[in-house]
Amino acid sequence: MNESIDSAGLQIETERVDDIPLLVAQMRRMEVPMVLDSRVVTHGNRQGLSIGWTVVVWLAHVLSEADHRLSQVRPWAAQRLETLRACTGQEVREEDLSDDRLADVLRALADDETWANVEHGLVLSLLRVYDLRPLAPARRAPARRECSRRACGWI
Repeated sequence: MNESIDSAGLQIETERVDDIPLLVAQMRRMEVPMVLDSRVVTHGNRQGLSIGWTVVVWLAHVLSEADHRLSQVRPWAAQRLETLRACTGQEVREEDLSDDRLADVLRALADDETWANVEHGLVLSLLRVYDLRPLAPARRAPARRECSRRACGWI
């Protein structure tokens, strides 16, 4: 983030936005934060960003930077806090994305029963099944050829 003060005394902050809005919007459309928050049980002392929104920001980092290391998420987020807040609608803090917090998320999702529950929720929110059978048998009238070789200019 770059900060500067213009001649009118206004503080101007600039952040790289890159593909973050697109990634967050797609995960929101997929209902990733809602599914995770409703299916992953956390202890009552957890404060700050929920597990669902933590995963969304973390996945945005992984996909945007092509870097899966836990230790790189916090500094990346620190440079984009306003963008992340605007895209998620959450009060994102740098501390919410520490490697300790991300390790807690990994531990929660490593439980087979929890993961199966999350997968089930994601499938329910993503998969659409349609009955494509026609209501009645379709009938097609045979095509009539009105064109002779001479009339169509083939001869």
